[in-house]
Amino acid sequence: TADFNGDGFLDKAIYKKEKETSGILIIHGKINAEVKIGFGKQFSHMTEFNWVDYWGLVEDKEISETSFSEDGDLLGNKDVKLQNLSIVLGADEVGGGLITYLNGKYVWIHQSC
Repeated sequence: TADFNGDGFLDKAIYKKEKETSGILIIHGKINAEVKIGFGKQFSHMTEFNWVDYWGLVEDKEISETSFSEDGDLLGNKDVKLQNLSIVLGADEVGGGLITYLNGKYVWIHQSC
């Protein structure tokens, strides 16, 4: 539970499996609207989160984003300022990233392990 979209109201995030897929369900507290991330629909380069070993809340104001070329080669890292609390998802020994609300929408920020 945290204010993920910065509207001043507490939202809820739930990691959920549905049939053969999975995702994050965010329920915005002010308007009680549901946002589904994953569950077979494209979100960044993913459609589900079955690979996740752990998830939680990130309170950092700035993080490092890792970027790759289309061939998968490491391009480098850049600092990203976060506007709100974020959700971290990861897998042991391979890394993961954040789901965060930036500039009016939820985005994925990749982080290496």
